[in-house]
Amino acid sequence: GIYKAFDGLKLLRGVELGVGKGESVALMGSSGSGKTVLLKIITGLITPDSGRVFIGGRELTRASRSVLYGIREDIGMIFQGSALFDSMTVRENIGFALKSMRGMSREEIGRRVREAMDQVKLGAVEELYPSQLSGGMRKRVGIARAVVARPGLLLADEPTAGLDPATSRRIARRLRDIIEEVRMSC
Repeated sequence: GIYKAFDGLKLLRGVELGVGKGESVALMGSSGSGKTVLLKIITGLITPDSGRVFIGGRELTRASRSVLYGIREDIGMIFQGSALFDSMTVRENIGFALKSMRGMSREEIGRRVREAMDQVKLGAVEELYPSQLSGGMRKRVGIARAVVARPGLLLADEPTAGLDPATSRRIARRLRDIIEEVRMSC
């Protein structure tokens, strides 16, 4: 029952959505229909005007900051424009979330970053910056960053937008393979 309005414009009106473990769901709608807003509500980046969000049996909408951060550790997000940090290398971008996870050594972070890069078939680009990458490579870095922490839930906001058809198909196939490989919900 999620409701959200901006400046009087009612964008989400009683949205109901359930996704089971290992299940994939696609949200479709016209531009501006609220898909991205809903994804941001699911991650706790935006608060709904009313309604509740549960992830793994835990309520996100009324969670304390520390509980919210714990819930977010189990969510991977592929942002529409990749949302990479321009001042960070590919390696730093992918490993960013892992640095805040307790008990993870530098070696473990490095291993997980390399593993995530292999999953999306990124070559030796660890020390490059986003501006040095093609659009398809930036998308793959965004996917690697979203899956590096091995989340139980993966949210993807138009992961192939702006790419040519061949690159879009490759990215979509790779994303499907990763989801099946680690059995996450998407």
